[in-house]
Amino acid sequence: MTPMNPTAPHRPFSLRPRTLSAHLILLAALIFVQLPLVWMILTALKQPGQAFKLRFWPQTSIESEAYVLETAAHEGESSPAPVEGATYENGALTILRQASRDTLAMTLLSESGLRLPMTKRDGVWEGHLVVAPDSQGRISWRIREKRTFSAALKALYTFDNFTGIVRNDKFPFIRYFFNSLIVASLAGFLTVLLCTMAGYAFAKKNFIGREGLFALLLSAMLIPGMIFMVPQFAIVLRLGWINTYWGMVVPHLANVFGLFLLRQYIRTIPDSLFQAARIDGAGEIQVFTRIVLPLSFPIMVTLFLLTFVGQWSNFLWQLITNTPDSTCITLPVGLQLFKGQYAQDWEPIMAGACFSI
Repeated sequence: MTPMNPTAPHRPFSLRPRTLSAHLILLAALIFVQLPLVWMILTALKQPGQAFKLRFWPQTSIESEAYVLETAAHEGESSPAPVEGATYENGALTILRQASRDTLAMTLLSESGLRLPMTKRDGVWEGHLVVAPDSQGRISWRIREKRTFSAALKALYTFDNFTGIVRNDKFPFIRYFFNSLIVASLAGFLTVLLCTMAGYAFAKKNFIGREGLFALLLSAMLIPGMIFMVPQFAIVLRLGWINTYWGMVVPHLANVFGLFLLRQYIRTIPDSLFQAARIDGAGEIQVFTRIVLPLSFPIMVTLFLLTFVGQWSNFLWQLITNTPDSTCITLPVGLQLFKGQYAQDWEPIMAGACFSI
């Protein structure tokens, strides 16, 4: 064996072009995958009505939509549909706008291409534009406003969606949150307990038809879960578990995947440990609690997390097992309260989704 040379020069760490390209591709893929999450968070922070506008950076310079003033046949007469702060007299259009401390400048834009800066006097922006009405007696114009970055940021983003979720009397967020926490935790704990006991039996116990029964259970995974929904609902209805935690938890405890996971893991535990425990006089409960549970704890935590996440976001089953007046409504179902007959409040819905995540 050749000893290491302590006087060998140290080469600085460097990325090869191929390695650098792979890192850049992975970084781009990561950003692409996280785009929906970023969009959800930004939408939750937006002002009402801004959800589907692809505008994420505050704009310090904005233009209003076109204003239309219908003039009378003779100048100076009252307009049939006057625009607030706009008058037309002697061929000149006068615009008055209440001043804002965040507005730095205003420009009056006409359809003919004229651009005149507005002046600020006594807290009011004032602009004059000499323009003739069209053939229908109408005058069109727009206003460009230059404002501070803080004002543009407030106009686009707000935390009111989050505070509105928590303080909304029609949306008891705290109760929905704890209902989801109870359902997901209870389902995770009971699923892990049942799957661990069943996995121990299928892994270390010998009984008639063990392999055939296990294969039959695995084949049940090929059946789509939607097929079980109608008979499960009929059973829950017959047991009187509508609007209860048990109706949302018990039908999902038979987790064949969890059984397979625990059975394969427990099979790796050496049989010598069980034999030594029985020689020392340990019973089945002691073997299970002192050997199986401690050694299977990592995979039990994994199954608990998978079950918890699945039940936390389980919308359809929790929807059909709860009526609108139920006290056991969970957070995914409660978010539907923001859905109206003709429209949806997407900003509060996204804020509630951020809380649920």
